[in-house]
Amino acid sequence: MSIAKGFNEFLEYRKPVSALILIMTLVSLPIIGLVIGVHHGLRRGRPWDGTTPADYGLAFEEVRIPSRRDCQLVGWWIPTPAAHLTLVVLHGWGSNAERMLPLARPLHRSGYQLLLVDARNHGQSDIDRFATLPTFAEDLDCAITWVQSQPEGQATRIIPIGHSFGASAALLLAARRQDLAGVIALAPFAHPDQVIRPYLRQRHVPTFLLPLVLGYIQRVTGHRFEHVAPINHVADIACPVLLLHGEADEVVPLAEISRLVERFPPDRLQFRAVPHAGHQVGALLDGQLPAVLNFLNRL
Repeated sequence: MSIAKGFNEFLEYRKPVSALILIMTLVSLPIIGLVIGVHHGLRRGRPWDGTTPADYGLAFEEVRIPSRRDCQLVGWWIPTPAAHLTLVVLHGWGSNAERMLPLARPLHRSGYQLLLVDARNHGQSDIDRFATLPTFAEDLDCAITWVQSQPEGQATRIIPIGHSFGASAALLLAARRQDLAGVIALAPFAHPDQVIRPYLRQRHVPTFLLPLVLGYIQRVTGHRFEHVAPINHVADIACPVLLLHGEADEVVPLAEISRLVERFPPDRLQFRAVPHAGHQVGALLDGQLPAVLNFLNRL
């Protein structure tokens, strides 16, 4: 065989191989991009903008709270002399403690002391591999334990207040802890699917890939959605719960929250659908502060 003929045969052989490599590359790149996007999304959090309780006229102490996996949470401790209730406030996904400050001032003025805390990967708290509903619940659990270790917190009863992801974490935690005086849940979701599927669609993840991505998220985080979904645990909550949900909520539509409401023991839940309110904290609390204070005063 001549060198020229051998070279030509080699080129002919390489054509299908190159085409195969090209096809595999074109197929694998979007999948690699999805994997990277999932990991980035699981760590997503809102950075601190520099606002503190002092901007709302509140004296506070910045505290460091140990959490799981050697991470530290940053919190704002706003004590109140002779308070009988401590409110531990947790934000939602992609948010932080400063977004919850508008509710701190009226509650503090009403005689309650507060701890506002940043979950892992949010605000000023440490970065971890990912943030999920179980890690939100773990961080809330550690924040409550920290309050119980403080002289000003040992004599008080504790109520977690959560928004969105933080609200669902508070419900999940309340099903596990029997020492909470109550829970205030602002716009929670019943099942992680309710918020993760729309989030992925907004990121233009093809519908046929959704089961694959959802399965991957559960595998990498080590938690099955069914095992951590609040709807499967609220029947175990022993304390009173106040649930506020906006009638115009587009993140978790009101119709979808009805299944969660039905799972509560009837004597444990006070549910209020807030007219014209969306998913944001301010809209949910607008006009609802008397209901919140009435709930707290009865604990």
